[in-house]
Amino acid sequence: MPKLKKLDQKQFVVCVNAKKKSIAEDYKWLKFRNNVDSENYIKNRVQRILVKEKETIAWIDEFKKDSVFFDVGANIGLYCLYSAITHKNDVYAFEPHTPNYVNLLDNINENKLFNCKAFPLALGETTALTTLGIKELNEGVSDSHVGQHSEYYHGCIEMPLDQLIEKGTLPQPDHVKIDVDGHEGKVVNGAINTISKCKSVLVELDLKQHMEAYDKIISVGLEPKIKVKRNKHEGSEIFNVIFEKGWKGAIHEYVSKG
Repeated sequence: MPKLKKLDQKQFVVCVNAKKKSIAEDYKWLKFRNNVDSENYIKNRVQRILVKEKETIAWIDEFKKDSVFFDVGANIGLYCLYSAITHKNDVYAFEPHTPNYVNLLDNINENKLFNCKAFPLALGETTALTTLGIKELNEGVSDSHVGQHSEYYHGCIEMPLDQLIEKGTLPQPDHVKIDVDGHEGKVVNGAINTISKCKSVLVELDLKQHMEAYDKIISVGLEPKIKVKRNKHEGSEIFNVIFEKGWKGAIHEYVSKG
């Protein structure tokens, strides 16, 4: 588990070593803003950055320097900060949940990152003013749903990623991560042209509900390389699936212990 320090009431820092060597200059410190109301939740997420989704970290570690990485459903920025700091990637993060977005912006600014930009957008398949249903108001919460009402909700803007790319608003990414609490199918539908030009994508998919998205990604030339089952809900078939352009080998399947 990475080394974690609480600097004060406002900040945690975590030490990571992307190259897995005992060389001082290879170690990087990632700073995360603390929220006293959500402290234990945020601390747990930050401390488990290298163990909760090992396949995500291993995937990012394969990115070349200066790659363009889109983090769709960035939450408070665990993976986009890791990518921006350890690999100097050009990162674009998308997070519509307002408390998480504010924390994400603070984390980007705390780390003085000019290669990581965040947008309060819900990527999807239509352009619309819609709502985001929220289970909790605390920062770090990952259970929110576009187009739904919940105990809490707020307005948000939904846009297809393809539209943003085709208009030249954003650059074509090399790699895309999509983890949006069940909204993945709509994100894929609205981003399929962009995905077709990517080197790799990582998507969290419930394969009981989103086989169409799984098949659609394959249809544009990316093949599943790794499938890691996430034991989120009893009876669900939720996997982190890494698709890679040009992959011709067998699919490596695991069950997550994180």
